[in-house]
Amino acid sequence: MGPPFRLLEVVPYYEPAWAFGGPPRVMSEEAKELARRGHDVTVFTTDAFERSERLASGQCVESGVAVHRFRNLSNRLAFDRYRFQPVGMRKRLREVDADVVHLSELRHELAVLTWQACRRRRIPLVVSAHGTLPRRGGWKGRVRAQYDRLFVDPMLDGAAAVIAQTTHEAELYRSYGVDAERVHLVPLGVQTPPAAGAGPTVELGVPEGARYVLFLGRIHPLKGVERLVTAFAQVVEEIDDVWLVVAGRDDGGEGAARSLATTLGIGGRVSFPGPIYGDARFDVYRGAAVFAITPVHFEETSLASLEAAAVGTPLLLSEEAEAPFLDEYGAGRTVAAGVDPGTALVDLLESDLGVAGANAARMVAERHAWAPVGGVLEQLFGAVS
Repeated sequence: MGPPFRLLEVVPYYEPAWAFGGPPRVMSEEAKELARRGHDVTVFTTDAFERSERLASGQCVESGVAVHRFRNLSNRLAFDRYRFQPVGMRKRLREVDADVVHLSELRHELAVLTWQACRRRRIPLVVSAHGTLPRRGGWKGRVRAQYDRLFVDPMLDGAAAVIAQTTHEAELYRSYGVDAERVHLVPLGVQTPPAAGAGPTVELGVPEGARYVLFLGRIHPLKGVERLVTAFAQVVEEIDDVWLVVAGRDDGGEGAARSLATTLGIGGRVSFPGPIYGDARFDVYRGAAVFAITPVHFEETSLASLEAAAVGTPLLLSEEAEAPFLDEYGAGRTVAAGVDPGTALVDLLESDLGVAGANAARMVAERHAWAPVGGVLEQLFGAVS
């Protein structure tokens, strides 16, 4: 351990706002790990939680971390549109006293406020894009390009360091003009999974004891659930005893995925049990034959995939959701970007899943456990502070 430093994390959503996907979990676990190592860790976040429910705003201490939750002007905009208006955060950022600031994601209001405050107060800023670097086409892409010129490009230009999950994300940073010396490749950290229970405690909509392929995450069009449903139709043609479970909150993609399954004649083999949070998700991971995620845009490593691997479940991933050590460890299959994953999914299901699962658990223990990942982050934050 190096000398203690004062770290401020800024993230739009924080524990227990699990409905927003991986970033709140990653940043929450990072904060707790660095506090455990003796550093002074503060979090600025919002009260975002669910569509009809907020978390309590104000200040508290959670697991040794000082958490400041600022009230959003509109909870509905925060949940449905990812638009955050944290009342009072601008003022607090102008007063903040930290050795280093770690920002999660790029294109939200908190990011702009944080970059401006760090520049004004000359505090080193470290940025984790968490899959938000890719640009879009069409009119939304043109709007985003204008936004990036005003805010994202100068933010990255002035950052003391940026953190990439994968080599692909590292290359994207460099395409934004970030020099290689400031790009640091740090794998996602994964919490130690709880002990196994008696089995899934939630109703998954599959026959008892059935084998199933699992997707768990936000059901958004960009997550590639329709791509996975199409691939699973090939599985149904070749394997009789496998179901597909698509678990998560509907973020605009569930209706189309359901319709596609019906159109393909596999509606009876695909279930949508809704979101699964807390320790229950680990029992669902353990029950799965394979965890699969095949997004249609580059979002980098899926935290849910690593959690599934941690309990010994093999992975079927597309390059758009790369686990950087999967092929090295033989922990499943990686499908090239844009390629139909159906053949690879059939091949994986017909392979020795026990060996792949053991390799997956070893991969997470050796590469993604918070002890080694926390040490890398500690060195990085200490060096730039």
